[in-house]
Amino acid sequence: MDFLQKPSFLVAENTVTVVLPKVSYGEVHERKLYAPDMKAVHQRVLALFFTSETITRSDVEHQLGVSATSAKRVLAGMMQSYLVKKEGDGPATRYRRM
Repeated sequence: MDFLQKPSFLVAENTVTVVLPKVSYGEVHERKLYAPDMKAVHQRVLALFFTSETITRSDVEHQLGVSATSAKRVLAGMMQSYLVKKEGDGPATRYRRM
């Protein structure tokens, strides 16, 4: 069972057929290839609070080595889990540990 099997292409005179590999939900869920260990990610972000009372999205980007979008997603998850709270809006947005 090759989870990362690539699609195959069958080219005929007037058609192109793409054959996608069969992947069950269970395979994706078991391997968790698309979901990082959130506890570890949250711990790395929370470590930023040892040096500062508040942090920015940019701090999270640098700590985790991720894009702005990924940092926003991590911070949103942490707010839902009541680990951090958001203060301010726009460029002045900061996050404080709860």
